[in-house]
Amino acid sequence: MLFLVLFPIITGCGLAAQSAVNSRLRYYVESPHFATLLTFLTGGIFLILAMVVTHDSFVIPSQVVSGEPWWVWSGGILGLIGVTMLILLFPILGSVQTTILTIGGQILMGVLVDQLGWFNAAIKPLNTWKIVGIALLIAGVVWSNLAQGQTTRTQAAGKHRFLWQLAAVLTGMVIATQATVNGYLGSVLGSSLYAVVISFMLSLVVLTLILLIVRAPWHNLRTLPQGVKEQPWIIAGGLLGAIYTFSVAWLIPLLGTAKVVIFGLFGQVAFSIVIDHFGLFEAEKQPVTTGKLCGLAVAFVGVLLVSLH
Repeated sequence: MLFLVLFPIITGCGLAAQSAVNSRLRYYVESPHFATLLTFLTGGIFLILAMVVTHDSFVIPSQVVSGEPWWVWSGGILGLIGVTMLILLFPILGSVQTTILTIGGQILMGVLVDQLGWFNAAIKPLNTWKIVGIALLIAGVVWSNLAQGQTTRTQAAGKHRFLWQLAAVLTGMVIATQATVNGYLGSVLGSSLYAVVISFMLSLVVLTLILLIVRAPWHNLRTLPQGVKEQPWIIAGGLLGAIYTFSVAWLIPLLGTAKVVIFGLFGQVAFSIVIDHFGLFEAEKQPVTTGKLCGLAVAFVGVLLVSLH
């Protein structure tokens, strides 16, 4: 049982590391788009191998293709947008802000989906606890943001800093939408893992076509071997994301959605603080202040209230 609790926390830490790793990968290939492409390639390979090991079927029933709404196939596009935006946001906002703001966006979108029944989701009316949780989440994010000192990163964001923060929230909403879409596709396919594989492969195909159409500078990839030689971990982003996705699909039937989400979010927030504080993965060091920790604690309590009610 202890392993089942620790595993989502560990994979949540890996998800926090993914943005930092992908940001460093971007440095070597000189493009967020190529970094995203490599992320989906490595992650997709892992997920396909996982399907082979678990003996999942690769056949898509004809009734799913013809009878389901068009948006069941939008997970790939949404994932493509989400990963690319995270790569862009990390060097500007840092690990903690990127993590907590995208989590906030996920929570807000989750509430909208539950309240309005979007994407064939069961309607779950807003209650007092969720309202209090959202208020605490917003208050905690504002507190943490005000407690943050000036760094090279915040100076670079300059007067557009609020727009970048808003972009992080919107990115979280995109990620939450992708999770909802993939969850529905997984239910009609009878396999959450297969739904994620389809999403990864669609992301990979669409991005490859876009890069070919716009005649992207593929020669940028020539620097990748040198980057892998110097810092082998730069290609681990796709693997970290795929492991987290696989673990969620595996653990939800065992622990329940609320516990898996909460443990995963705890790992994300905790490790994002570590990344910023110690400057891991070549990130800019940003020591964590007491005020920032208090703000994050308030925000996390808000996340718990929304997730549990």
